[in-house]
Amino acid sequence: MQAISEDRQILVNLEINNQCHLTNVCGTSCVLNEIAWALPQAKEQSAEQVLAATQEVIDNGHKVRHLAIVGKEPLETPDLLFDILRRYHAAPVETRPARIGVITSGINLKSCQQRFVELPIDWCNS
Repeated sequence: MQAISEDRQILVNLEINNQCHLTNVCGTSCVLNEIAWALPQAKEQSAEQVLAATQEVIDNGHKVRHLAIVGKEPLETPDLLFDILRRYHAAPVETRPARIGVITSGINLKSCQQRFVELPIDWCNS
């Protein structure tokens, strides 16, 4: 893995959904639920809006150290997640964010294993 240059200082969290099958279990212990309840005017973005934001980050990725794909649970919307990864891998290495990863509960990782082989991530925090 190549070293990341010093001019890449930005961390971008891309929240791709507001879904998680654990919401009823975690309730108020989930920081994402706390944020959602504190900002009732915030609306979930459509897939098109998420992909447009993704493309903007990728197009300006030369300053981005890490692109973190988050949400309540990004693996709840695997097609959208892998659309993002497809766009990331299609971009020139020199201009896209240096690293891409996922913050997840990990529950659905096994079902996505083969897709991650085809469209790998640099890190996973579960």
